[in-house]
Amino acid sequence: MPYAVAQGGWLSLALFALVGAVCYYTGTLIERCMRADPAAITSYRDIGKFAFGSSCRRAIAFFMYVELYLVAISFLVLEGDNLEKLFPGTTIMDLLGYRLQGKQLFIALATAVVLPTTWLKNLGMLCWVDLGSDSVIAVYDRV
Repeated sequence: MPYAVAQGGWLSLALFALVGAVCYYTGTLIERCMRADPAAITSYRDIGKFAFGSSCRRAIAFFMYVELYLVAISFLVLEGDNLEKLFPGTTIMDLLGYRLQGKQLFIALATAVVLPTTWLKNLGMLCWVDLGSDSVIAVYDRV
């Protein structure tokens, strides 16, 4: 918060308050929609259909899937940036005719590690994946 105020000035505090008010109002509208017909509304798509009709249901589904896709892409890019800073000067690797080096190589490696976890049928298995990653981080911190 102090860094945001230092960069944006005192006006940034007003913008934080405005964003908070908009989020509160949005939550209130979602609550009203869900209370109107609790049995029929189980997702954001259902809220869109209830509020604006079936065409909006498809639009909300589209934007939600695009948002999930972009979050996954930003995670991979962020992971690639961080690993490139941890291991500078990474060697070049040829993969299916493409030359990968630095950030591109780490993005491909992060994808190869994370992608199989999305195929799990039992999400309870993710706790074992998390346990393994926590132990690797603990060992890395000791080194």
